[in-house]
Amino acid sequence: MAKDGVAMPPDVAALVARFVQGECFNVRVAVAGVGISTSSFYKYVDRFRSEGVEGLYPRSRRPLTSPTAISVE
Repeated sequence: MAKDGVAMPPDVAALVARFVQGECFNVRVAVAGVGISTSSFYKYVDRFRSEGVEGLYPRSRRPLTSPTAISVE
């Protein structure tokens, strides 16, 4: 699925990429500089490691199932 651009600020995406490549820096100071929390940063790191650039796009908030949906029959 093609998407145009990354849905997060480029400085955050660059910070995630630098961390995944093995660059050493103080994460708490770096994320404070770009305006995100450390938990969000590590969430994006995990997604980037498992999914690549696609992991940096926002996820759909639509539920997978709808328990109150009416069946076709």
